[in-house]
Amino acid sequence: MKTDVLVCGGGPSGIAAAWGAAHAGAKVILAERNEFLGGTPVSCLVATMGYGAHDKERWVIGGFFKEFRNRMITAGYLTPTKRKGWEPINVEGFKLVAFEMLEEIGVDIQCGLLAMGVEIQEDSITQVIFRSKLATNVIQGKYFIDATGDGDIGYYSGCTYEVGRTENHGEQPGTLCYLLGNVDIEKVGEWLTLKGRRGYWIKDDRSSYINMTGLQEEVSRAFQEETLKIQRDHVASVYSIPGMTGVVGVNFGRIFLCDGNIGRRYMEGVRQAREGMEFFKRYIPGFEACELIATAPQVGIRTSRRIKGLYTITKEDLLNLSQFEDVIAQGCYMIDIHSPESKGTTQIKIPKGKHYDIALRSIVSAERSNLFLAGRCISADFSAISALRIQPICMASGHASGIAAAISCQTGEDGRKLNYKNVQQELLSQGGILD
Repeated sequence: MKTDVLVCGGGPSGIAAAWGAAHAGAKVILAERNEFLGGTPVSCLVATMGYGAHDKERWVIGGFFKEFRNRMITAGYLTPTKRKGWEPINVEGFKLVAFEMLEEIGVDIQCGLLAMGVEIQEDSITQVIFRSKLATNVIQGKYFIDATGDGDIGYYSGCTYEVGRTENHGEQPGTLCYLLGNVDIEKVGEWLTLKGRRGYWIKDDRSSYINMTGLQEEVSRAFQEETLKIQRDHVASVYSIPGMTGVVGVNFGRIFLCDGNIGRRYMEGVRQAREGMEFFKRYIPGFEACELIATAPQVGIRTSRRIKGLYTITKEDLLNLSQFEDVIAQGCYMIDIHSPESKGTTQIKIPKGKHYDIALRSIVSAERSNLFLAGRCISADFSAISALRIQPICMASGHASGIAAAISCQTGEDGRKLNYKNVQQELLSQGGILD
């Protein structure tokens, strides 16, 4: 197969990249290893859209994210919140909406393809080699987008990359998310209200849902009573799944196993899911009769390879609210580091009404003339990527990478010499927000 732009990876960043490139006039193939689109939200059951697109005063991310979110709301697959963040989603709906949006714009969707190598000519990628159940597949392209989450295309093409902390390569632990059913939502809400805690919400149609986090007091008590072993000092999130009565998604686990044994890592996640279920039954009213419906098909990995770009976004850039001349996306999600060594989490929030920029240079490979980066493998340091890995921000960087690749196709130039103003102009025409 041949194409103008080949997007590798069909998660939030890859979907956005393919959509943006196709809207800009490029012929696009999206290659995804799974048999469906969605990436981490779907395959890892991270069924809540993390905040980072709204700074509590205004939207700072538009474009593909806005269109996708609106479609999800209209179809009943996403619960919009007045907090403008941590919005629960239905992952089956996520699959469907993603597929429909790309099909409508003419993207050639190729699922079941696992990237296993690339061909290089001088400093340019000429094709990516994939393995499928049936054969070895080769897709040639003019420009390529690495939206694999793990930086696979950059890695296979010999790009410089980093993993974990610079000083010791310590990496954030993973989590296996899961679904619990038979939860009495109203009873949970009464308990939260009685305790004076946020997390129970009434929608305009008078239906209710939970969307809570924390529970530090209960987690601490469980450790003291030796009924909990999960190395995490709080529950990240528990939220009602849209369209599923009495069903909640749970993010509460911490998997440190790093010996390369994927099966052992996964089964540790399953063990933690069952332990978590027993925690909720014992300590949280409304969960007494809850049942484990499903664990995610894959362990959620927070960060992996980060490919070297023309510029590396740093922790200081985020905390200083850096504004770049070549801005192609914005965000306001906090630095959110799950400790590689302990049950603690380091969180540094961005002030209300403020945001930081993502530079075009950080999504352009420094070492390949036709490779762009999207999502959690963009050029950022260990602390910065802990903020930039969230779904809306991944969509924003992906949308920009797709447009950058499409414009490069039109000019035929080295992607590293791309005029950022042309990318910004096209982003704005597609509904992007840059200031």
